[in-house]
Amino acid sequence: MYLKTPRRYSTRRQKRNLFNLRWLWLYLITPPAIIGLLIVWNLRTEISNSLNVWVGRNVRVAQIFAPTPTATLPAKDLETRIMTSLESGSINDALDAMASYTESVKNETVWHPLLAQTLIMRNSKDPTVQAQALQAGLRAINANPEAPDGWIVTALVMDYAEDSARALGYALHGKELGDSTGMASAVLAGIYYSLSDYKTAGTYADEALKANPNLAYGYYVRAQIAQSSGAPKEAIQWYRQAMQASNNDKKQWGGYIVVDLAGLYSSQDQEDQATKLLTDAITRDKDYPGLMYQLANIYFKNGNFTKAMETSLSCIDRSANYAPCYVVATKTQYHDGLWEKAAQSAQRAAALGSPETGVYYYGGLAFYKLNLCAQAVPLFNAGLALAEKLKKEQSIKSDFAEALTTCGTSAASDIGTLTPTPIIVTATPRKK
Repeated sequence: MYLKTPRRYSTRRQKRNLFNLRWLWLYLITPPAIIGLLIVWNLRTEISNSLNVWVGRNVRVAQIFAPTPTATLPAKDLETRIMTSLESGSINDALDAMASYTESVKNETVWHPLLAQTLIMRNSKDPTVQAQALQAGLRAINANPEAPDGWIVTALVMDYAEDSARALGYALHGKELGDSTGMASAVLAGIYYSLSDYKTAGTYADEALKANPNLAYGYYVRAQIAQSSGAPKEAIQWYRQAMQASNNDKKQWGGYIVVDLAGLYSSQDQEDQATKLLTDAITRDKDYPGLMYQLANIYFKNGNFTKAMETSLSCIDRSANYAPCYVVATKTQYHDGLWEKAAQSAQRAAALGSPETGVYYYGGLAFYKLNLCAQAVPLFNAGLALAEKLKKEQSIKSDFAEALTTCGTSAASDIGTLTPTPIIVTATPRKK
């Protein structure tokens, strides 16, 4: 029995009709579509222009602007800027260029350590700068952990930040890595000096200078040891050699050396030497207020109050957040009877955390002269608390107690007190 296969499943070729009514719609629209496309193609220029005009009038297109890239100098140009600034005495500009260079060339091993060293020596008491210097030192270590430079400069930063015990390990490791510059030994000398071990400090200082006779910091530590050992003339000679080494190599910033040497000259009644030294140094370092403060202070001690006033105000103009210059200004203004200005300078110094008890005393007296004991008492209280904290002479404490009594009160009165928090920008070296 055979079943008949349905026609639609048959394998035999079926006959197709040339014209199929199912596709009639396609036959009808194809010719007009082709003709329309040809017309559009031929008129494409006119249509495009008309369309652009319509869009420009009716459609608001958001304008997207790429942000302007921050201009950065190539590393070679930054190095040129660093050296030019060091040569011209624009140390702040040199520091900015060093910071930019170390940001763009993170694995270099020259400018990281120099940035850290210069920062801490210029601003050893400022916690913010301490943190910046420490960061620069640690970056130097990360740039090349096998090089001694980063370890040595980090030890230096820690020592100046009064963390000498911790600094010792970093300095010793830097020395173990094979330092050939003598800086590891010099930093170890400074650390042992901070720890009051002058004998060991002297041994390392001599070792540093033997390895590098042109190392300013090695001579400087030697001078500190001599000064603390009661040998001022010997200390002066060491300081002068340190200053000479610094002048011969602009990468060895030496403002801190000048400040110390000038102070030592002044203590030895050689004020002319001190003022000449500082005046010359200011022309070579336009940015460091420590030089101007020391000069103003020496003028004040010598009784040259006009010069002291002029120099302290110039210092304030250059560095408005530098507390020591407000100290000299306060004392000079009080001496000249400028009570209101003296009171204002004292308050500014106190706000900046000055650890100088004199500024609180003279500022309080200025308020007293203005019949404003309510403002004087907080300064007297702050000065007395600071004198006790710093273990000042009993005579200083007695002066504050007497001043409080003059204002009709006593220490820690209800009128109020100030709590100075020392955050002074200064490169004055460590003293024992």
